[in-house]
Parts: sequence; C-alpha cells; structure tokens
Amino acid sequence: RDPVSICSSGQPISMLAQRSASACFSAAQPRVMHVATLPARVHRWTNSMVARVAPEEGGSRQQPDADTTSPPSSPEGSQGMTALPGEEKSLKLPKEVIERLKTTVFGFDTFWVTSVENYEADGVLFQGNIRGKDSAISYAKMKERLAAQLGQKYQLFLLQDKDDKPTVIVLPEGEGTEKISRSQEVWLALGFALATVVTTVNAASVPLFQWLIEPFNTSLSQQDFVEGSPFILATLLVLGVHELGHYQAAKKHGAEIYLPFIIPAGFGFIPSFGGITRLKTFLPNRTALLDFASQ
Repeated sequence: RDPVSICSSGQPISMLAQRSASACFSAAQPRVMHVATLPARVHRWTNSMVARVAPEEGGSRQQPDADTTSPPSSPEGSQGMTALPGEEKSLKLPKEVIERLKTTVFGFDTFWVTSVENYEADGVLFQGNIRGKDSAISYAKMKERLAAQLGQKYQLFLLQDKDDKPTVIVLPEGEGTEKISRSQEVWLALGFALATVVTTVNAASVPLFQWLIEPFNTSLSQQDFVEGSPFILATLLVLGVHELGHYQAAKKHGAEIYLPFIIPAGFGFIPSFGGITRLKTFLPNRTALLDFASQ
C-alpha cells in the first residue's frame, strides 16, 4: 500500500498522527520520511483523502461516481478505438470495417497493428507485429474472427514486406482476380482441349491436322490411330491427372478454380505445353499455394 496514506497496520495517517505515527512508520517503512516532517499541504491532502476513502464507524464505504464522459471499454486484448498512424487518410475500406478489424480481429494474441495504409485499388495494408510463437496459429485466429465478424465479404492475407516485416492485407472478396463468365470459361477450355488433342495426335505421327486442312490430299487410316494410340492416351492421361491434382489441392484448401486451359504445342513432336489453371478465390497461405502449384 501507499506508505504516504496507509501504514502497514492498515490505519489511516490521520489516526496514526494521534497515536505515535512516527513509531509506526519507523518500524514498517524505515525509508519513508517521518509524518511530522511532511509539509502541511501534504497533511491536508492526506486528511482529505482519508475522509473520502475511510468511512465513519458504522457507516458504509461510498463508491465514487462513474465517469460518464469516459468512452466504453474495448474487448480485452484489442486495440480499441485508438486511431492508428495513417488512419486519418481516406482509406479504401469503410471506417466501420477498420474499427471492427481493430477491435475484434487484431489483438494481443494475433497481430498488433502499428500503422495502416491503402493497398492498390481496393485494399488496406496493416503493419505491425505478430503475437505468439507460431504465425500460422495467429493467422488462423484472424481468419476465423474475420469470417465470424464480416462473413465472406473480405479476405485477409499475412505477408512479409520488402524488409521482412509482417504485414496484413485485407481485400474485398473477389478483388485482385479478373473473372470471366461461365460460358466464356467453358468455350475457351473446350477450344484449347480440342486443339491439344489435335497436336497430340500429330505428335504421334498421325497427320490429323493436315487431313483437317486438306482432307482430299492427305492419307489418313485407322491403322495410324491404332499405332499412335499408346502415345496419345498416355499424354492425355498425364495432362488430365495433373489438372485433377490442381483441383483436389484447391478443394482441400477451400479455394475455387476455373476450368483448365490446356495449351497446344504446335505440330511437331511436342504434344502440349501443359495447362493454365486460374484461381477464382484466394488460397489461405503460402503452404496452400505451394501445395496447389506442385500438383
């Protein structure tokens, strides 16, 4: 307790001053100055404090009135309503979204924000410090809280800037990727797939492309397809399994992808340059990205 107002025995100074206060203070707190040597204004302040804190005998202690002017308390561990450096600027996300991120998503156990700024056209970048030993756990907590507070309207990414400092980027759902209609997706995928079949057949020494251009001047028989079928089927199987691996990896991590575009490789011995698989939604982290890309 404060040695100026309360002695080790628990009695107020105003009472101790009448009952050998110096003995009490010299025994309990040897380094505290003697009560008699305190200035008179300190005595007056001490007596006023005792009158406010210590009740009369038989009375009850009165609690001080609540300060109605103080702002409501924020959730424990959050950054509250305190303005961050850069927040005074016109940010791309609504102000209420920024406040909900500060008070419910970020905090002492996830990510402590030190500044905020705009990111590209529609996002906001938060700089700060990762809290906790495992950044993956902190990231999972932030993702879970973001989904609970704002649903699927926004996406959150934990990255490192050019100085290897952690940053969090929040983007509206669907931003950052160019989307095409379902009909465009299907027709493009079918067109690339058919062209790849033709180049694969040609790579198997079956002159299918030449026959399509000049059917009356090109000799093409069933035996040509029989002889080239092992190469054709093996190539198409490899391409199909590879694209199926991308699909399974995306599904595993909760992402959606477009139909793959299989790129034809010309009309020589190379059947295809592989496929292009575009993401409709974001992958959650680098581990998921590596898993998706390595399939």
